[in-house]
Amino acid sequence: MTGNFAIGWRQVWLSLILLAAGSMVTVTYGIISVPLMEEFQPSRAVLMMAMSVVAVAIAVLAPPLGTLLDRVSLRAAILVGCVLLSAGYLALSFATEFWQVLVIYGVFMAPSQLTVGAMAMTVLISRWFSAARGRAMGIALTGVSIGGIVFPLMAQFLLDHFDWRTAMRLFALLLTLVTFPIAMMVINRPADVGLHPDGDDKEPEHADADAYEATGLTSKAILANPTFWILALILSVFFSAMRGVITNIAPMAMDEGIDPTLIAWLVSSYAVAGLIAKLVYAWIADRASPKLLLAIVMVGGGAAHVCLIFAEQGLPAIAAGAVLIGLTGGSLLPMQGYLVPRIFGRAVVGKVSGLLGLALFVFNVFSPPLFGLIHDLFGNYDVVYLAYAVMTVAMVLLLPAMRIDPRPLTGPGDEVPIIIPD
Repeated sequence: MTGNFAIGWRQVWLSLILLAAGSMVTVTYGIISVPLMEEFQPSRAVLMMAMSVVAVAIAVLAPPLGTLLDRVSLRAAILVGCVLLSAGYLALSFATEFWQVLVIYGVFMAPSQLTVGAMAMTVLISRWFSAARGRAMGIALTGVSIGGIVFPLMAQFLLDHFDWRTAMRLFALLLTLVTFPIAMMVINRPADVGLHPDGDDKEPEHADADAYEATGLTSKAILANPTFWILALILSVFFSAMRGVITNIAPMAMDEGIDPTLIAWLVSSYAVAGLIAKLVYAWIADRASPKLLLAIVMVGGGAAHVCLIFAEQGLPAIAAGAVLIGLTGGSLLPMQGYLVPRIFGRAVVGKVSGLLGLALFVFNVFSPPLFGLIHDLFGNYDVVYLAYAVMTVAMVLLLPAMRIDPRPLTGPGDEVPIIIPD
């Protein structure tokens, strides 16, 4: 290990900043949805269709973009994502009908979630780290939580002092100023500067376990692996719950008479919890049992839904649910980034992440409007929270069948046995 190790960690900090910027699409929608609701008067279910449009577009784009990210310049892909993200908020400020909002989120925001989001940064970090991958992934993904802390408060501040259209234009300007210089400093892979993973200037001793990286797994082999589907199901349930909660929590809190400023802090408390979870995960990821960590996180997610069933009790119950769902999502995101290269190899991180994105589609596309629809039908969200609590129990029972221990892995179409690194 040499001083060149700092170059790899620089990619971690760049990823952190980019993830913070990219995270605002989801975490600020609960705040932005309030003026959109006042301006265009959609039902709650239609209002939340923006997040469904994002989920549909991501599902369609994730497999081809994931494979592409394994092959093309990550720096170029991230720059394109930065353009789309800034252009999306600028375009939003000119919307005159709600259907235009849906188009903007599908055309501009969704692709940026892949190229300035966790999928692209997981590919980057997986290339730069092997032995310290869990720690690097956990630290980089704190950017999502930092963005969740900063941007809801910033959005509410701008909306309090400007009309919502001006606020969106200021967002676009801010994103341009922050993301473009950062993206230009990304280095695609260690080989570009004569290094290997973990900053070594020669092939590290532990790299023999990754010898298969040059070939990687085919899509057919990935889809034939039962662990892929178990992982996809677990992530689908918990990420869709997280998306549904965070996009509906502001309208839900409004129903309970909570002040808008407190609502912004409520959304940020979710992000603070996610940040804490990622930092804790970064500390223990490379030394703890992945299954044990998954089980703990899933129990916490189930407890979050139980708390939110009692939202009518006011701010304490909603805040408890927001914090617990933040801890759940904050842990699962780096877990996914750690598990994908461990199980399938870093040569196909983009491909596997893309296929996972497609598998997550059904849950993610329906969860935000489902929350809104349940509210429209019953006047509260209790039914959907109860359903997710039950699904959480089912996922915990499914966990023992998920094989993530180091073992030979082969699949249809593979000619070389795959050895998964410790």
